[in-house]
Amino acid sequence: MTQLKPTLLLSALTLLLLFVSCGSKNQITIEGTLADGAGKTIFIEEMSPDARIFLDSITLDKKGHFKFTYDMPYKTFYNVHVSNDDYVVLLPDEGSLITMTGSYDSLSLTYRIQGNDDSQLLPPTATMPTSSTGEKSRNANSTLRTPTPTLSTWPPSPNNSNTWSVSSRTTLALCPPSSPCINPSTVANSSTPKTASRFTRVFSKVLRPICPTIPTRSASRTKSNVPDSSMPGNKLYFVTDAHLGAGPDTMEREQQLCALLDQMKQDAAMVVFLGDMFDFWFTYRYVVPRGHIRLLGRMAELADAGIKLHFFIGNHDMWLFDYLSSQMPIIMHDDPAILLFDGKKFLVGHGDGLGHLDKRYDCLRHIFRSRLNQRLFSFLPQWMTFGVALGWSGRSRKGHIKKNPNIFQYQGDDREGIVLYCKERLSLEPLDYCVFGHRHTALSREITSHNGNRATYVNVGDWLDHRDYAVYSNGHLQLCSWQ
Repeated sequence: MTQLKPTLLLSALTLLLLFVSCGSKNQITIEGTLADGAGKTIFIEEMSPDARIFLDSITLDKKGHFKFTYDMPYKTFYNVHVSNDDYVVLLPDEGSLITMTGSYDSLSLTYRIQGNDDSQLLPPTATMPTSSTGEKSRNANSTLRTPTPTLSTWPPSPNNSNTWSVSSRTTLALCPPSSPCINPSTVANSSTPKTASRFTRVFSKVLRPICPTIPTRSASRTKSNVPDSSMPGNKLYFVTDAHLGAGPDTMEREQQLCALLDQMKQDAAMVVFLGDMFDFWFTYRYVVPRGHIRLLGRMAELADAGIKLHFFIGNHDMWLFDYLSSQMPIIMHDDPAILLFDGKKFLVGHGDGLGHLDKRYDCLRHIFRSRLNQRLFSFLPQWMTFGVALGWSGRSRKGHIKKNPNIFQYQGDDREGIVLYCKERLSLEPLDYCVFGHRHTALSREITSHNGNRATYVNVGDWLDHRDYAVYSNGHLQLCSWQ
């Protein structure tokens, strides 16, 4: 036993160094506390040259606290806002921890920032591109993405209080009147202090090449070459829970789903996948899971045609990471988010874990979403990971049905976690529609929050057994079934 101790100690040390060296270097954290913000929503967007790209929204806690954490593959501007006219522009460095304070009701006038010098140099207000629900424009070769003025302020006027200067390389920089213009090349090349020890940096260089990759989700950072005006249609489609890979009819389901996507291509402006499109997926560095090539190809065709795509990860495909977003312009969402379409506000998500009615699943969800556990899982061979996951999925589905044969029937407002969550969100802000999947039960009903706000709750059902989908057109959201 004493002879094993040095070996065990060395193995433990090696694993520890492996995980340290595989850690993300580009993670940024933006957090803060806003007075009078308890229970209200704050949003974060990435600013591209022609649009603001929605990333996430969060409800402030009872103390008005919020926290956003992202992996930042390149330096760019972020817009944290409480409304379209009340916002703060940030320019984080890699590894930044930015702390913000202020008042929710007048954020742009009262905010204070700590932890990032570049963000402190930016002016408190600036003309921004009009809000987008996810339209993307990227120059993949540029190091720094900067915002541009809207058409109403272009070309720049010397009389404008916030002037825009253009460098010889057409990189834009914002110049507040009372401070020197920020040099884009200086900002882009600035480096953050090296907080890691020399020991850690040396082992990172040695061990990083052999680390299994757990990519981060940066869906909104993919490049789109198609302008907004080229979108062929004006309809919004939702589809959910295809569970491709499960059951003997998986090929037939995929072919029918592709036929529906072909139909969508004729009149869709946006297509939203509500999660669990695959019964299981895990993104590896060099290996792509077998199957589903028809669906992936159709999704790429829709994106290439200029149709906006959103994908909300479910409990079966939560480990997609950045695979889809690295192959096509698609916005990936980890959690429910608000989408704007045709002047309507849609609260959209997959639906698992909402309402916190199942404490056991809440615990499992936390385990499955743990970065450490995902990295440990990635060390297993692919044949083992998919065998374990698909077997667990099938047994879990049968176990739930055996325990409660009516599990896929509507249980009532007070026993539906998604409905409880929607009512809570509805009490904080007005919504038109709440659209979710996960329950495999297609229904549409009006819900009312405790303060009287009303919205239409729609569960799209599933593609697994019923071939359900939903379409919004001419001011109405309709549930449909593929024939």
